Amino acid sequence: MASIEGLLHMESEVLSKGKKKRQIVSYREYYCYKIQIRQKEPNKTLHSGRLFQQYIVDQYIKLEIIEVLQGIIDILRYGERDASNIGKG
Repeated sequence: MASIEGLLHMESEVLSKGKKKRQIVSYREYYCYKIQIRQKEPNKTLHSGRLFQQYIVDQYIKLEIIEVLQGIIDILRYGERDASNIGKG
């Protein structure tokens, strides 16, 4: 399993290769943007205590479910019958 730092480094390399402006962002990128600390903009989400904790948990679960569903979509797309081959490229 890759470390968070490794995944963030890989993502930054991919993003730096394509200098053109993208029209679509991933769910993860969006939620990272939402919880960023900004100097001149107060972020009410960050200062909402337990509600913020619940928000983070909900978004994490949402991202995990999307990842699982993507695996199911891959099965259907490629017509794979043997589950042991899924996720192996």
